[in-house]
Amino acid sequence: FVDDDQFAAGFDSVITDFQLATERVVDYFWQRGIKDIGIIHGAEMTTDHQLTVTDRRMLGFQAAMEKRGAFEPKFVFEGDYTSDSGFKMMQKAIDTLGDQLPAAFFVANDPMAAGALKALQANGIEVPKRVKIFSFNNTSLATYVYPELSAVNVDT
Repeated sequence: FVDDDQFAAGFDSVITDFQLATERVVDYFWQRGIKDIGIIHGAEMTTDHQLTVTDRRMLGFQAAMEKRGAFEPKFVFEGDYTSDSGFKMMQKAIDTLGDQLPAAFFVANDPMAAGALKALQANGIEVPKRVKIFSFNNTSLATYVYPELSAVNVDT
């Protein structure tokens, strides 16, 4: 199985190590002296709409930030993995945090990051000078936006 953890059922599985990937993103910022980091992540429902599937990138990010004593719930914004949601969540961050907007955001996927970038630009917030964006997946979309997105490369 690719991108589906069936190991407990006895099947070989190739899955992304979200914990390691998010730890490395946080470490990347930390090494550059950036410690106020927000996250824009997604949530989705199972097909039967009985359970909300927690974004493992969010769990990894929270663990990495808590390990450093720097997790800030007010810097967490949850959307639905779309570009429109990325725009709305970044706009919400701008509106609610004002001058306390973090210096960096880790964003769960490239479409959300593109939307977040658009919201920053619409508000005259310079990227990457004032706010840095680090995305996840590194699809071709990451290179089509300006400025190009830094992203975790996932080769499933």
